[in-house]
Amino acid sequence: MDHSLVALVNVINSANEDPGGPWLVLTTGGLVVSGQLIPNWLWFESYESEISAQDEDNAWTVYFSSIKDSIKEQFEEQRKAEVAAESLGVRYQQAILDVQDTAFIHLREAKVFSPGQKPMPANGMRWRGRLVDIAGWSFGKLGAD
Repeated sequence: MDHSLVALVNVINSANEDPGGPWLVLTTGGLVVSGQLIPNWLWFESYESEISAQDEDNAWTVYFSSIKDSIKEQFEEQRKAEVAAESLGVRYQQAILDVQDTAFIHLREAKVFSPGQKPMPANGMRWRGRLVDIAGWSFGKLGAD
């Protein structure tokens, strides 16, 4: 797993508001995915609002809301631990950072590019992928041309 990409994802995930993250181009599983990096909680929050409009018995809305709230709580606790760790030596601070288990990357307005095909979907989508499956990445935004 690329530690630079993980560090970037951690910075974006720790945002309290939509940070308007960078546009990325990711290579994964023989495909190319391009989209704007967003915090994990924002990915769930955006699905929560979309699903609540269609969710007659409210089950999916509650599910996505609880995941989003749980993620926000985890990052608040992590921030408290980081503040407490500032009084520790550098070695211990690094050990704490190494324990963070960021496993997924979240994009909005993502498009999947496959050889010989038009990007899918044409208007973009929210995308979630495992960081361990990312073979390469760069900053940038791919278009339909």
